[in-house]
Amino acid sequence: MRTSKSAFHLDQQFFVELRARLEQTRRRANEQHQALLDWIKTSLDKQSGGTWQLQDPQAVAHPPETIPPVEQLAHLVQTAFWASLEKEEGRPLYFTVNYMAPEPSGKRLIAFDEPLPYEGQTLIKLAPAIGATDAALLVAPVEQGRLKIWGVRDRSLAPLSIKVIDPGSVIIKFKETNIAAISRSEAVHIRDPLLTRSSVIWSRFGAGEAGAEYDQWADPRINAILETVKRMRNLRHGGTLIIVPAGSQWRDSVKLPITYSGGGLFSPFQESIPKLRELRQQTGHTWAEEMYWGTVTTEACRMLSHLTAVDGALLLTYELEIIGFGAKLQPAPTSVEPAQIFNVDPLDHDDWIRRVTLMQLGGTRHQSAARFVADQREAIAFVVSQDGDVSAFVWWQPPHNAPALYAHRRLELTLF
Repeated sequence: MRTSKSAFHLDQQFFVELRARLEQTRRRANEQHQALLDWIKTSLDKQSGGTWQLQDPQAVAHPPETIPPVEQLAHLVQTAFWASLEKEEGRPLYFTVNYMAPEPSGKRLIAFDEPLPYEGQTLIKLAPAIGATDAALLVAPVEQGRLKIWGVRDRSLAPLSIKVIDPGSVIIKFKETNIAAISRSEAVHIRDPLLTRSSVIWSRFGAGEAGAEYDQWADPRINAILETVKRMRNLRHGGTLIIVPAGSQWRDSVKLPITYSGGGLFSPFQESIPKLRELRQQTGHTWAEEMYWGTVTTEACRMLSHLTAVDGALLLTYELEIIGFGAKLQPAPTSVEPAQIFNVDPLDHDDWIRRVTLMQLGGTRHQSAARFVADQREAIAFVVSQDGDVSAFVWWQPPHNAPALYAHRRLELTLF
């Protein structure tokens, strides 16, 4: 039985639990920050003979006031939620709210001369200035504990943020961790905020890696795939992205010839991905170098996302080489419907994993991608529906259990 609550009747207990989870995440982030400082100090002490001193060894990265009281937290979230249901000149609203103390205007920050009331009408008017970008509206209790919008920043930096990804879909984050979401008329806490980095989905990228243990967090190919999926979602067209080993039998599951394919493999990442890998294995490279090649990678992701808007699937190798797009998927000659399919989502409710049938996965796009992965078991398939749902299909054999097809659903709640 689900433990979520209707978004239209959010009770106080949801926000009590939300604040407790935010506080737990804040403390964990401080512990990680302190561990990093200790490591840096130890390293520098070795170089300086033990003379290195931190300016403020007691400094806390995220003090308690980083998180507002329950009443303000509820106001912060619910106001953003209700504003997300409105439109500005017929267009849906996308925006991010940061909870942070006021600062003077700077190169990347505009502090208003007069703070504005934090209410729905103000958000509706300001939301188009933010959109689905990295920018954020800045909110704090400016006057007698009343929340006010005191500025705009070009990049969301405060640890606590409220992000509107769709009308009626709001994500509450602390730093990179998605804590809770209001979506589809329910308010739920997120069970696994790192699901989009799960080794179940990404472990195959490490199959060809030699030497040290594979680190999926440092692999720029994974960042590129996630960025492409985000951009697919922003297109609102729907699409399928499939990743296969270059030498596999993927042709058995595709109608040939693929209409849009070349004589050989082509990679828009042929310069940027190798360069990013090289930089991350070196010390002494500049931030500007990594930023440059990251931008080149992002532009390639933009191109890939548009290829998925053509009817059919985009096929890539694990080295992100384009096999073709507009590919029509079909069951392999020896295909049989998978005996076990499990639906997995990142939300914290009792049936976060449940057994389903192929028909229950969705329409033709979802079923054909699932069938492809069931036939080509080294493949990964991402499907983005027109309404913004993001799914990933992977074949996996968990310890002490039979192999099965796993459908990771509602990944949009962990992508942003």
